[in-house]
Amino acid sequence: EFHLMTRVSLVLSDNSPQDQNQGHSFGVNAIAISETDGMIYTGGRDATIKEWNISSGQDRPLRTLEHHTDWINDLVLCQPEDILISCSSDCAIKLWNIKKGKVLKSLSKHTDYVKALAYSPKTHLLASAGLDGTVNVWDVESLRTKPAALFPKTTISPSAKMASIYSLAMSNECNLIVTGASDNTLRMWDPRSPPRLGQKPSKLKGHTGTVKSILLNPDATQMISAGSDGAIRIWDLGQQRTIKTLHPHEHGGVWNLSLGTSWEHFYSGGKDNRIFKTNLSTYESELVATAPAPILKMVTTLNGDLWVSTTNPEVQQYVVGTEVPKMSLAGRPAILKYHILNNKRQFLTQDSEEKVSLWDITKGMKIQDFGKVDWEEKIKEHVEIISVPTWFSLTTTGTVTVHMDYPGCFSAEVYGSDLGWTDLPEVRVNLANVVLRSLFENWRKNAKILARKKNIKKCEKCESGKKEERAGPEDVQVEECQECQKISKEEKEEEEEEDMPLFDIPGDVLVVLSEQGVATLRCAVDKFVGNEHLPPWVSDCILKGVVPPNKKEITFHLAPFDKHIDKLPQGNLSLKANRLLKVKRIAVHIISKLNLAPKDVAPGDFIQVYCHTQLLPPEMDLATIKYFYWKSSEEMILKYKINPIHAESKK
Repeated sequence: EFHLMTRVSLVLSDNSPQDQNQGHSFGVNAIAISETDGMIYTGGRDATIKEWNISSGQDRPLRTLEHHTDWINDLVLCQPEDILISCSSDCAIKLWNIKKGKVLKSLSKHTDYVKALAYSPKTHLLASAGLDGTVNVWDVESLRTKPAALFPKTTISPSAKMASIYSLAMSNECNLIVTGASDNTLRMWDPRSPPRLGQKPSKLKGHTGTVKSILLNPDATQMISAGSDGAIRIWDLGQQRTIKTLHPHEHGGVWNLSLGTSWEHFYSGGKDNRIFKTNLSTYESELVATAPAPILKMVTTLNGDLWVSTTNPEVQQYVVGTEVPKMSLAGRPAILKYHILNNKRQFLTQDSEEKVSLWDITKGMKIQDFGKVDWEEKIKEHVEIISVPTWFSLTTTGTVTVHMDYPGCFSAEVYGSDLGWTDLPEVRVNLANVVLRSLFENWRKNAKILARKKNIKKCEKCESGKKEERAGPEDVQVEECQECQKISKEEKEEEEEEDMPLFDIPGDVLVVLSEQGVATLRCAVDKFVGNEHLPPWVSDCILKGVVPPNKKEITFHLAPFDKHIDKLPQGNLSLKANRLLKVKRIAVHIISKLNLAPKDVAPGDFIQVYCHTQLLPPEMDLATIKYFYWKSSEEMILKYKINPIHAESKK
């Protein structure tokens, strides 16, 4: 049952050579800066991490790190700065080897969005927190060096009804963790002796909105907090009371705080787009910059510059005292709308620049750009009179991702003619079946090769496994042993299987397997080696062609259109048929029951079938008739008559 929950997703190709060298397409939630090599890492709402070389002045990323399936919410660099840690709304925490750009470990102990991370370079401990109200403390060194290390060192979850945590801070000694939650409260923990279930932590109250950001001073005696109530509070942690409450932001909440180069001043930013610098001695605030959109994250560099990300995809560098950004890391247009077409294979999208594109799932890519055109008119242009069940869902977090869930993904069938299969026009095709076989064809081939190597013991003559060593002249027939004959037979069968129709999906299309929102496998179509573990419902489809039976039928009645043609012998008998039954097949049934014998005329041309007053094309199916013409929950009535052109040839 657990594997039945596994979702198969494919990230469609933009079919654009510059796609991999572009910035984020949605807002950027997280920034991490490596001061030693001039690199900056940004985590976006498009589920990607971008690596930038800011020392070179380039405004495009060096590479994109993809493994999460939802918003990236926070990033931290661990010392030495070769490990990047990310957390996401997909409930996962990932450790990256940033030199190789690969995930070392994926941690999934949270049960809801992971919103915040805090790292102590001195102790190499990492804290994570999220909407499940739980704080996990991890030993980064163990995670880095021990393959089996997948569990937190400490878990703090004192109440079954904990409020969702949105902000997190940890002292350098890791003897204090502070969380800010949706119940407007700050809580203080000592991770060395976490409270047991039912015990209460120390609480600090004063905010009237969700606590969105927290800063601790180096010796953990003072704290600054900011919330969606627009207030900034400075706290004395020894006395557990507010020293000062500030309101420099007059409109909207304060979403992020960033400490200056020392505990002398800090920066605040939020919904009002404005950045204030506040002196911790005088508590005076001054406006230093205005961002183009609400501020999500700010990071101060050692030289005092401020990197700022917003709900826009760009990330900007400000030199304090100047309103104009010194540098901007470019974003790209985001896909904001989509419309699935009636054929359930293609869909239209519109991006933030109002440009419209056409995508095809069976091709795995965007197939046409229309530029900036009227969205509603373009939808009307692509209306088809066809009804196919919805068998997938879409998300557009930057890229377009198609999701298939068992068993609903197997609900859609079409004819080969609908797919342009001229050699197999009447074959019924399950769309998900062919998509899955196309995505995992490389896996299937390699899995069979691995299975043969594992199960077949070669004879002494063939020990080397190299047939060419036994090959004779072209005119000499070399006798093969039984095991080699078996191999040859299987290879021949594989060649025959390759003749079965598949969709031509590009090899760089990314396939993602996920369970309960957490990605368990990510691999490009052409990179499967055959030893990857697939859920049974996927492997059964790929290797055995097993799909859940489609038992959906449509009930209908047949009646004469007028008095010039007889009733069927059964009268107005209720009939049931597969939703794909075509009008021309109904015509064959009518001709057979009325003992008609048209000469040199196709049944669909000889018998005309109507729904209400609409003449139905011979290739139309029952599902389309019911959806577009019958439009009622009552049993459908179809009427028939002989085409007047062929009336003389009815007998």
